[in-house]
Amino acid sequence: MSSKEPMQRTESQDNRPRIAIVGPTPPYRGGISQYTVDLTESLKALASVDVYSFSRQYPRLLYPGTYPTYEPTDFVGEFHYTLDSNNPLSWRSTANAIIADSPEVVFINWWTLFWQPTFWYLTKRLQKAGITVIFLCHNLVDHDASKLKRTLSTALLRAADGYLVHSQLDAAKLAALVGETKPIASKSLPSPTTLPQPTSHKVAKPRLEVLFAGFIRPYKGLDLLVDAYASLPPNARDQIQLTVVGEVWGDKDDLIERLDQLNIRHDLRYVSDQELVNYINEADLVVLPYKSASGSAVIPLAYHLQTPVLATSVGGISDVVTADTTGWLVQPNSQDLAAALQRITPEACAAMGESLSRWNAANTWDALAATLLELAADAKAATTPG
Repeated sequence: MSSKEPMQRTESQDNRPRIAIVGPTPPYRGGISQYTVDLTESLKALASVDVYSFSRQYPRLLYPGTYPTYEPTDFVGEFHYTLDSNNPLSWRSTANAIIADSPEVVFINWWTLFWQPTFWYLTKRLQKAGITVIFLCHNLVDHDASKLKRTLSTALLRAADGYLVHSQLDAAKLAALVGETKPIASKSLPSPTTLPQPTSHKVAKPRLEVLFAGFIRPYKGLDLLVDAYASLPPNARDQIQLTVVGEVWGDKDDLIERLDQLNIRHDLRYVSDQELVNYINEADLVVLPYKSASGSAVIPLAYHLQTPVLATSVGGISDVVTADTTGWLVQPNSQDLAAALQRITPEACAAMGESLSRWNAANTWDALAATLLELAADAKAATTPG
């Protein structure tokens, strides 16, 4: 049910801290939508939580992939679908609804400049009402952002009372942008808990099963991986089954031709959560050949499914990938990727299972939720006079 009216709070919730979260939720696509759901579920054990999502996320002209269409029944009734990207009046009504509910803190997911005007307005209105605002920073600035975009993003970031980032690199960058007076917490993305269980099984195969999965955008470096695979001698390629899965943001005809020439399996569409889980579960190795990155939601999902990763040492990736323990790290070039593909074996991937289990146990949504409440308390103390 797609309801734009605030839900009524139950009596059992009245004595707990009140929290609001702003960000995408299903049926909207992508890792941030799933992040909001996972985080909400863990915070509910500690507080009363309301989530404000979008009635419309992006205009059709600005959406780079296949524009999704939704039916009213696709929307989850427990969330408020109130924010319309094209309607500033919805920003006002959302701010009014949040203020009327008097939360102690509002967590706003931040990831792209497109939402800067909306989130600027919400932040200022909420702070004026005495509500602490924390930004959950998935990206500090857009990938390949211009100087103007960086300036506008920085202006918004400085408006918040506190911040959560998912890498030490982003923590250092953010401190340089906003100063040392506002609290910043850094914690790795946890393994997902609300995605479906795999319906497929890991089966030992003679070849190394390698997977690239996710939205296909230039910064994710699929071209580096394809070049690396193409550079391998024929006998080495025979020992590797490379599969590419995900929706192409842009023209995909040239990519399809190249993949077909190299006999690389591909499924170039937005796959369901169940399909994605099955693809990762069947792989020996997930490859993230990123040219730049703040982090990746694919990594904790791979770990959750006992699948190590081969990733490039860019951005915050090295915070999450421990070399020769949970995966392998290389420089972002096709030569290093090719060398790694030749030396990694299915047996070496399987041997990382125990290390991946330890990582999953140490990085949970419950731990992240507790960190956020501590961060909110620090931010509130920092903004309270006296």
